[in-house]
Amino acid sequence: MVPRNPDPLHEEVIGDPPSDDCLTPPYATAEPVVTTMKDIKNGDFAIFASDGLWESLTSEEVVGLVGQWLGVNGMSERVPDIDGNYRIVRVPRPAEFVTGEAKQDTSLIIPKGEYLPRHKAYRPSDLPVIYPPRYKDTTQRYKQWKHEKKFLCEDDFVGLHLMQNTLGGANVDLSWALTYLKMPMARRFRDGIAIIVVFFD
Repeated sequence: MVPRNPDPLHEEVIGDPPSDDCLTPPYATAEPVVTTMKDIKNGDFAIFASDGLWESLTSEEVVGLVGQWLGVNGMSERVPDIDGNYRIVRVPRPAEFVTGEAKQDTSLIIPKGEYLPRHKAYRPSDLPVIYPPRYKDTTQRYKQWKHEKKFLCEDDFVGLHLMQNTLGGANVDLSWALTYLKMPMARRFRDGIAIIVVFFD
């Protein structure tokens, strides 16, 4: 007879206990950090995400991935019609970024050079973002998975785009494996991921 684990919740849901180098509880706090931004313009965005995203991607990579997604999908804007109602339309990137040709079925533009088309793998250096001097990738998950960071831009929703690239990016087999791992094993290879992207107009 197999002895019953006295703590099934820990075994089936929570997974492994914190590692020995986690020595500074509490690990979460309700004390907010408030930042005020001025001069927000149309096209600016804010990303709110849990640590599952930031363990895989740096802030610069996340900004570049949103810029990449906008380069392929355009920006949504509210446009008034003749009745005074508003409708949401997808607007191509500004002219200085446009060097490509329109998709056949819409007016969206897929630029070439500055942004690459869908279904191609991008390295972090391909993203439309300027990395600061002495930039260093300090994220851990891709190193743990022993895979080079390569990204895709295949999703119609920016949150899904970030999620895909948080969980393996262009390595589709790795992405599927990470997505379908069940607890408690999943906790060893990925953290919980929540993503909200807010575009300002």
